[in-house]
Amino acid sequence: MVRKGHPLDQCKKVTAQQYCLFSHIIASRRGDFSGPVDEELKEQGLARHIVATVPSFPAALEVAKHSDLIALVPSSFLLNEPLSSSNALLWAFELPVHTNKITISMMWHPRLQSDSSHIWLREQIEKVCQEVMQERRF
Repeated sequence: MVRKGHPLDQCKKVTAQQYCLFSHIIASRRGDFSGPVDEELKEQGLARHIVATVPSFPAALEVAKHSDLIALVPSSFLLNEPLSSSNALLWAFELPVHTNKITISMMWHPRLQSDSSHIWLREQIEKVCQEVMQERRF
């Protein structure tokens, strides 16, 4: 995503070369400066310039709103963050490289494996996730 008025928001389809022309901010809890997107770009002989990492997607979007940095945010993150209200200052575009899908999983302490309340909660979370996946075709 980029701020409205960013040079990329005028592109109908952002190419990998255009994507690499600008600096980037990424969300990483570990502070990593590379990932699957960078591996794919490297395969094409390209590299992006990451100038900062932040611990969350909302933080990356906030920086992108007020700079010329590109923020990498999964489309699934925007399901509950419509491009209205505060995100109206941003423009979303499809990532110009292919990456593998991200696997999301649940983890819990082994002592809760047989806890009936915890089993119910896990089932509800899985049900909601499946419904969202079907609606959005992720």
